[in-house]
Amino acid sequence: MNETNNIISLEDAKKSRKRFTRSLEYELIAGLAVKQYSTANGANFETLLSIPLTERIPALTKEYGLKRMHRLVKTILNEFCHSVALPKSKKLTETKT
Repeated sequence: MNETNNIISLEDAKKSRKRFTRSLEYELIAGLAVKQYSTANGANFETLLSIPLTERIPALTKEYGLKRMHRLVKTILNEFCHSVALPKSKKLTETKT
């Protein structure tokens, strides 16, 4: 089989318009974020609210632009959706009326 390495470095990703590719670095950062901002009962709101206003989405939107932040939030949501273990569903059938 023909295997290619499609993971690019952070510097190349900043220069390129290529789509995000999951990497070991991403997995490590995401895992640390989940440990830091979640508890056994759910989200750790005190820690989340302690994030400075300059590092929250509205301030980052002003700094980096709406389009870039939209892509970032979309990537985060996609990764979240793929991380949730959902049971496979059966093929949907049409109901006859």
